[in-house]
Amino acid sequence: MSRKCRDCGGSMASYIEDHQYVECGLSYVVLHAIKKFRCERCGSETLQIPQQAQLHRSIADAIVSSPSRLGGPEIKFLRSHLGWSNQQFARMMGVSEEAASRWASGTATMGGPSERLLKMLAAIGPIDQEFEDFEDQKSAHLGMLQHAITRVFAMLAADELDNLTTKSLHMKLNRDWAPQLAAA
Repeated sequence: MSRKCRDCGGSMASYIEDHQYVECGLSYVVLHAIKKFRCERCGSETLQIPQQAQLHRSIADAIVSSPSRLGGPEIKFLRSHLGWSNQQFARMMGVSEEAASRWASGTATMGGPSERLLKMLAAIGPIDQEFEDFEDQKSAHLGMLQHAITRVFAMLAADELDNLTTKSLHMKLNRDWAPQLAAA
């Protein structure tokens, strides 16, 4: 069964190629040996990214484990990975929406404690939506902290904390994500 172009209905030819994954908002992420499709009629291209959620988890882990300060693109990626709007992000970080927006756009630098909090939350992963319903910020933070502690203990029990010590994005992607790509 051949793939059809969404734009013109033409046949799509497949090929394998490296792909600079700018769609995630980080210009330096390169995916190796990605299956792409090009329309033989109009030239439109699409790509197939298997296990995208696991890929984004690996990217988030690499950002969290990096000793570098977070820039706007990394902050925006982690915020998105956590599933938060700018308003939710500002609320969880205890800052105004304007400050959160300036961090994500790179026009303001995130302070050290805020950066450590964001990295910790990203290392734990997306937080259940139930915490959005808390009326006051203190209750939301306490709920998140309880959830985080539960997740860390579960990770310790499952011996998954090695994922948090990744030294580079390339190593992390090759170790955790690339084997699934080869099997796909």
